[in-house]
Amino acid sequence: MNQLATFEADSLAGNDEPQGFGHLAISVDDLDAGCSRFEELGVKWKKRLIDGRMKNVAFLLDPDGYWIEIIQVRLRIWQRRLQMANRLIEREAQGESQVVSGNSCD
Repeated sequence: MNQLATFEADSLAGNDEPQGFGHLAISVDDLDAGCSRFEELGVKWKKRLIDGRMKNVAFLLDPDGYWIEIIQVRLRIWQRRLQMANRLIEREAQGESQVVSGNSCD
């Protein structure tokens, strides 16, 4: 069962001050195409891509008025992280032990 479904609405403070701080997010491969699709589906918007100064941020409203951010997957970052994880797995399999610190993906 989805654990999010077990939360009471009052326990989710995403719409309290500061506004939208605890919101949810979903990722799409293409932000413009994703937002166009949501527009076709007739969703309610908190902020469209064309609204305001930040043109790379969009927020939908769920049926309860909760904010849902639409984000574009940054594939390159995830590819680097996957490569790093694969290298660590290979080293572990070869018996090498190494401590990795930070979030460096270089």
